[in-house]
Amino acid sequence: MLIRLGTTLAVFVFLLMVHASRVVGRFLSIFRRRVSSSSSGLRVLAMGTFYHRNWYESHLKPLASADAVDTLLVVTGQEGVAMDGVQWCVAPLWLRRLLRRHGARLVWSFVMVWRHKPDVIVGYFICPSALWGLALGQFFGVKTVYQVCGGPREFTRCGSESDNVLLKHMIPGFPFLGRLLYDAIGAFDMIVVRGAKAVAFFEEHFSGSRVCVIPGSVDPDRFRAGQTGQNGAAIYDVMTACRLAPVKRLEMLLEATAKVVEMRPETRVVIVGDGPERDGLEALSERTGLSDHVSFVGVQNDVERFHHESRIYVMTSRDEGLSIALAEAMASGLPAIVTDVGELGELVKDGRNGFLVPSGDADSLADRLLELLSADDMRKSMATRAAEDAFETCGLPRVADRWNRALKELVG
Repeated sequence: MLIRLGTTLAVFVFLLMVHASRVVGRFLSIFRRRVSSSSSGLRVLAMGTFYHRNWYESHLKPLASADAVDTLLVVTGQEGVAMDGVQWCVAPLWLRRLLRRHGARLVWSFVMVWRHKPDVIVGYFICPSALWGLALGQFFGVKTVYQVCGGPREFTRCGSESDNVLLKHMIPGFPFLGRLLYDAIGAFDMIVVRGAKAVAFFEEHFSGSRVCVIPGSVDPDRFRAGQTGQNGAAIYDVMTACRLAPVKRLEMLLEATAKVVEMRPETRVVIVGDGPERDGLEALSERTGLSDHVSFVGVQNDVERFHHESRIYVMTSRDEGLSIALAEAMASGLPAIVTDVGELGELVKDGRNGFLVPSGDADSLADRLLELLSADDMRKSMATRAAEDAFETCGLPRVADRWNRALKELVG
């Protein structure tokens, strides 16, 4: 209880700082001279915790590729791979040792805004990156964008139902906390979401906010259809790639796999990714006799290799935005079977490029897996349509164009 109370008080103070920055920013605006953007394009500063290469490439590449953007500065905990137009801004080692990872990132982002004077600040996930980006934007007079990566559960009930390591310890009913958080979200100049359901939510709860849909992107140079898995020589019948966290509910996949194995003993499943649930899931796999059928391979930067070695992609989340991992798998030619939650239906069209199954229904998932594994022609036709639909929605040029239009609208 002391941890929950301490965490809640810390977030409460943080939110008060964010709101105070708005007051100070309004006062400073009296003396601030407006500077037009350079003719060559906008300077954009992005802040966030980027878990792995596939994730940050899918979000940063289209932003950096937008015609309106000249330079994309990225403040994060560690430097990523080199990308055209992206400048990694990592706090010096002495600062990271002094203030730890998050503290150093917050201080260094202040320094970067002061030094580079960006036109737009983009914060990924609400806490701390987006909220701190809002504070910096209000203080320095910079346009701010909240990139909603995990859907509304990032902040509903004060984020206590999210995967955020800080917010999941919150006391949702703490006086005025929820109101402070919602007021802060309403102050962003733009809110970026993944699909239509999220747009409806934000328009209902944050009337007057500018909300636009921009998914993560799929790079056609990495993810291509027509490879091994759909030509019959697959190593795995089923694959999934995700962070092994409770919200992904992978026990549903294991339960369905056990039912499939009864009918097709040769079935093999691969789970790509790591996270707090991995030990428990491996133990469950062993207890249910699936150790010879299910492989846990951890985080893989070449996830496309597993796409090409598989036949079907599965997601069993209880809540999900428009998953970039799903888009990458479909772009690689994998029909998908996913739970009908969040924005997954934006990509998976039931009966066209895969199937939607009820949340938590392992029997329905098993039935659909058996149906697809037994019907080669249907699986191959769905694979073709999956690739077409994934690039239509999440292709890198298309997503870059969405960013281009959104930023031009934002800066006027």
